[in-house]
Amino acid sequence: MKLRTLALGFGLGVTMVLLMGEASTGSDNDQAQDTTAASMDQMMKLWQKYALPGEYHKKLEVLEGEWDVTTKIWMEGPDEEPNVSHATVVSRPVLGGRFIHSTMKGTMSFEYQGEIMEFPVEGDGYVGYDNFKEKYVAVWMSTSDTGMYYTEGLVDPTGKIFTYYGRMDDWQSGERAKPYKIETRIIDENTIVEVMHDLSKPDGKTLMFEMVSKRKELVR
Repeated sequence: MKLRTLALGFGLGVTMVLLMGEASTGSDNDQAQDTTAASMDQMMKLWQKYALPGEYHKKLEVLEGEWDVTTKIWMEGPDEEPNVSHATVVSRPVLGGRFIHSTMKGTMSFEYQGEIMEFPVEGDGYVGYDNFKEKYVAVWMSTSDTGMYYTEGLVDPTGKIFTYYGRMDDWQSGERAKPYKIETRIIDENTIVEVMHDLSKPDGKTLMFEMVSKRKELVR
C-alpha cells in the first residue's frame, strides 16, 4: 500500500507540474484555473483506470508461492518420448501487485548419443495484466538461450484458463517469428499445468512441452 501511494503521488505530481506549465502560458484567469482542474480530474480518472492493479491482477494471485515443477519437452515431436526435467520456481508479486515475478532453478535433460545429459538452467519472468491493452502480458528469459519471449493473452470466463500467443525465433531450426501458443490451466490452488504448442506445424502435431507445477506447501 505504501509503494502504491508513493507511485500515485509521484505520477500525479508530475502531471500537476505539466498542467501548471501549460496553464501558466496563458492568462491567470478563472477559465484557465477551471481548465486545469478539469484536466486534473480527467487525469485522475485515467490513472485509476489504467495505472492501478484491479480484478484481473487478482486472478494471478494463485501463481504466488514455491513450486516443484516437472517439464516434458518433445524435441522430436509429440509421437516420440519426451525429455523430462525438474526445477523449483518461486513466484512473488512485485510493483504493488501489478506483476508476478517468477524465478526458476533446475536442470534440463536430453539424450545425446545414447546417454542422458543434464545441465543446470535458470529462468526469470514476469506476468501481469495491461489495463490499457485489456490483455495479460508475459515475458520470459532463461539460460537455455539468449532470447526473450513475449506473449499476450486472455483468461476464460472461469478465470482458470489463460491462453497466450507470441512469436519466437528458433535457433535449433533456424526459423524466425514462429507462432506459438501457451495455455496455463489452474487445476486447483496446488496444481498448475502449462502446455506450449508450435502453431507453425502443418500436420497438427503442435505439442512442444508440458509443465506441471505442484505447490511445495499445500493450500488446504
